[in-house]
Amino acid sequence: MQAARRADAGATGPLPRLKNGDPWTLPVGTPPCLERFLIVLPLPQSERTALQEIEWLRAAVYHELEHVAQFCLRKDYLLLRAWRSFAEACAVAKEQDLAPGNPAALDYAHDFRSRLIHGLTGPLAEFGYHLYSFIQWIDRRHSGITDEVWRDQKVRPGYPDPLELLNEQLAAATPMTTLDAEWRSFCRMAVHGSRGGPLAPLLERHGRIIPTAVIDLQEIPGMLPWLRQEGTSYVLRLPVNYWSCHVIRFFNESSRTWTVTARIDGMSAHHAPPLHWGLGRLNRSPCSVSSAKRPRDITFVTGGGSLDRSNLLNEGALASAELVIVLS
Repeated sequence: MQAARRADAGATGPLPRLKNGDPWTLPVGTPPCLERFLIVLPLPQSERTALQEIEWLRAAVYHELEHVAQFCLRKDYLLLRAWRSFAEACAVAKEQDLAPGNPAALDYAHDFRSRLIHGLTGPLAEFGYHLYSFIQWIDRRHSGITDEVWRDQKVRPGYPDPLELLNEQLAAATPMTTLDAEWRSFCRMAVHGSRGGPLAPLLERHGRIIPTAVIDLQEIPGMLPWLRQEGTSYVLRLPVNYWSCHVIRFFNESSRTWTVTARIDGMSAHHAPPLHWGLGRLNRSPCSVSSAKRPRDITFVTGGGSLDRSNLLNEGALASAELVIVLS
């Protein structure tokens, strides 16, 4: 079934082109005086059974009412890109809080498996519906901490980034805890499977994270279109973003053992997101891919760095940056 994408007009600025069946919320008035809201819930849902429609309707009502609350708290900040993605993830998480196990959220299972490479913020990030499980993950570990981000009174012009606020809330609640560390833990669970918690329904729906690339080292690496030979090594170059996750799957039944390392090119050390990689623990040490009949998945996770606004909004630098994976 083609999942209907929710393009909430109230959380995305001007009214977008909507698919048939998409609900949306529209504030009536001029910010900051938002006093009335128009919520549209199209029925019937032609792509759903009668039972699915009932479950979807319950989730959609909770979702759109959460946007109303978000608008009341953040006014026109919700029109900014960073808040849009965060708002959508929080709204889907609220659906699940109010109606645990509602299957409507599984519409985002495929996006979750394929779009962690796009990151939480930056030019590659899209609407964050599929990232609701990260909101659930961090709320369960830190007692609903994302609610504190919405209520934080420090938000003002020039300081509107929700991820920066979330990082501050984490540090205040649990010293030595950072958003980068929580994201790495979340990605490890997403890649290696989770038998419980908010990730389980998504992974059970369609399986684990889809690899960004699959490399069969029995073939001549230089013959693979996505690998380039540089000296005695072979290099894979990928787009990079803050808080992203790539999985590269290696097959190697040859007798040769390969060493895999990684770096970020095209950005200064100050602006580049921190990079961690590994087979299990993301310890940034070289990984060996030796002969084996089973594939080996190596995970590459970026963080948000110092989280200052010069990092988060440096989209021009991100556009030219690359994640460089080296096989030698």
